[in-house]
Amino acid sequence: MIKGLAWTFFSIFALLSIIISTFSLVLPLLCYWILPVDVYSLTSKSFDHTSLKYGYYILFGIILLFMFILIPFAYFYSEDKGDGQTSHKSRILTSLLYTAITFVVIMVLFLIGLFVKIGSTPQKNESWSKSIFDSENKGDSAIVFSIACVLFISYFDFIKYTSYGISILPVSMIIHKKIKYQQEDVAGQQKIISERIQALETKYAISGKKVSKKDRQQKQQLLSEQERLELYSKEIETKSKNCCITCCDKLKVFSRVFGVLFAIISLFLIICFLITIIEQIWKSKCGIKCGFLLEKPTNNPFDKLMVVLGKHFPLDFIVLILVGAYFFICSFYAIKRLQTRFLIWKMFPIYPHQTFAQGLLLLGMFLMGISLVIMFEMMTLAPQYSTFGSKKNSSGNLCTINDPEDECPHSQISIIYSRIVGKMPFFSVVFYIFNWIFCALSIFYFFYAFLKRRKFQSQDEKPDYVEDLENDYEKPHYPKDNENDKILENDK
Repeated sequence: MIKGLAWTFFSIFALLSIIISTFSLVLPLLCYWILPVDVYSLTSKSFDHTSLKYGYYILFGIILLFMFILIPFAYFYSEDKGDGQTSHKSRILTSLLYTAITFVVIMVLFLIGLFVKIGSTPQKNESWSKSIFDSENKGDSAIVFSIACVLFISYFDFIKYTSYGISILPVSMIIHKKIKYQQEDVAGQQKIISERIQALETKYAISGKKVSKKDRQQKQQLLSEQERLELYSKEIETKSKNCCITCCDKLKVFSRVFGVLFAIISLFLIICFLITIIEQIWKSKCGIKCGFLLEKPTNNPFDKLMVVLGKHFPLDFIVLILVGAYFFICSFYAIKRLQTRFLIWKMFPIYPHQTFAQGLLLLGMFLMGISLVIMFEMMTLAPQYSTFGSKKNSSGNLCTINDPEDECPHSQISIIYSRIVGKMPFFSVVFYIFNWIFCALSIFYFFYAFLKRRKFQSQDEKPDYVEDLENDYEKPHYPKDNENDKILENDK
């Protein structure tokens, strides 16, 4: 009975890890839904747009709960397996201990936001400045500061993955690889792994030493990868014999069409980013003090498009969801290709049906952070739309930050963002620099992908694990004819 209860208890925690992983992948999608609703509420007389502030705070609170408590607990619980003899109680206690550290971190951020006055309200003589930057509620300040810190960390993932995916995904679709080339690649990977296994076996056969733990684990990884490649090779062979799949392979021109379309979308979005950040440094009168806020609508074509579509709801809602989904897909593709990483160090690969629980949890955490960044990046990609929608002032012109608040109310996302960059100039400067880095890397990856197009010829690219073998391990050395002659002369 006790064993049955223990197994039930363990099953509950295993199920909890699955639920956390699932929700961590679904939760980012909410970030793309709330912004168009926020903008729509500005022109809707039956909707109190100020109440959406609590909707944002609830969303931020859930994200912080997942990133600092639930995901760390599930991660350390999955990580602490030991040698297979660790009890479930010990794993739970160890997970709680490590989770307590992340809990302390988020509590420190809250306390800093509650009691430390950061920055000052710029341009107090202007009415719009007071309505945007002043926050008498200490709870608001704590949440805003915590989210600003999470944004700062998540920007690194946004730059690392999204700039890569937004450029590489279209190129990989344009330069696709047919089945026969995939067969050649798999055969080459199998040869590399077989040579490495043979080298390991020869190493200990000659020395007669006991196999080290590191080499034993490495051999097990190689054997697992060899088995996976054998299954993949059989799958490709089956596909090559299937008439329907062969016809689809020949009709992959449609993949190129979508690849060209996605490349145009990516370049268009990058150009819109560049237009806004150039105008911010050129036309913003208050500069760093107010987070490079613009007093007049930008020449950003995407911003103008969204303002026009904002008059015809739900067209703006649909376009914004599609743009958010595109960023999400590009980020997911980049994580799958580059693997989950801490800065530059690889952690867990993302393979269909073969992803570790820790890798899935990290994937969800990265996508949550990236989605949060993308939601605030709409203030750069479409600043006029994200702040006022398509609303106009009494003169019939588009609203600006100089218009009275009762005539031109600000969206809640613009107020939160302005409090972050306006009251904390450090984040204003850093976020602005990050936007330049994102655009520069995205353009670089476009050129890199076309120059190294053979590497990106298929979405079913070789695993990075095999690329590591090619780079890190020496291949068996076969003497050339002239080297054999020298060896024979020395023997004589």
